[in-house]
Amino acid sequence: MSVRDDGPFAQIIIEHSLPTGDPVWTVYEHIAGITVTVGDMVSPHRPVARFMNREELDRYEWQFDHVHFEVLKVRPRALRPIAKTPLRFFGTYSLECYTTSDLEHYYYDPIAFLETRWLER
Repeated sequence: MSVRDDGPFAQIIIEHSLPTGDPVWTVYEHIAGITVTVGDMVSPHRPVARFMNREELDRYEWQFDHVHFEVLKVRPRALRPIAKTPLRFFGTYSLECYTTSDLEHYYYDPIAFLETRWLER
């Protein structure tokens, strides 16, 4: 797990195991109220974070109330934690994908992924 809790770019990356045993990583970005930390076990019944409220958005001068949800096929990029983000160990490939081929290499389509792998259970 990787946790970045530094304002509008707050992010959680969680590693999961598919029924096949293969790993997959889910990414939640632009979030607040993070309730997990590195080393925690997560469950679909336990919230890991929430959307930012209007006060938080205003504090960060952030006008876009949205969340990024990504499902990575490839292990996230390793990052060296810094003082500002001591629990951030991974980063995504979102700023490195310039073509459809790049996206298909690094990411699952999140809707198709959920429909075929997790919502059927």
